[in-house]
Amino acid sequence: MVIPSITSAIVAVVGGSWIASSIFLKYFIVGLVAKNLYQDSLSREKLVEDIMESSELIVSLLIVSGLLITVSGLETKPVLELFSELVALGYFGILFWKY
Repeated sequence: MVIPSITSAIVAVVGGSWIASSIFLKYFIVGLVAKNLYQDSLSREKLVEDIMESSELIVSLLIVSGLLITVSGLETKPVLELFSELVALGYFGILFWKY
């Protein structure tokens, strides 16, 4: 009886975290690219290195954002939904590949 309610709560938080990821990660990636362009060090290796350095903080913020979205009951959707989800999938793919 307790296990199904805990499981459904975890699934809801993961769903909220996915929505938060698809909303926020595209802006984070654009910021990283802009930072590397400003420093004249834009390369794939440098971009992946920057993603790995900030991954603990970003993933923690995404989980907290997902929890807040779930608790508040907001029905948010990202602009350009498919593109946003592909960016989030790519981000988590890089993290999975490097860890």
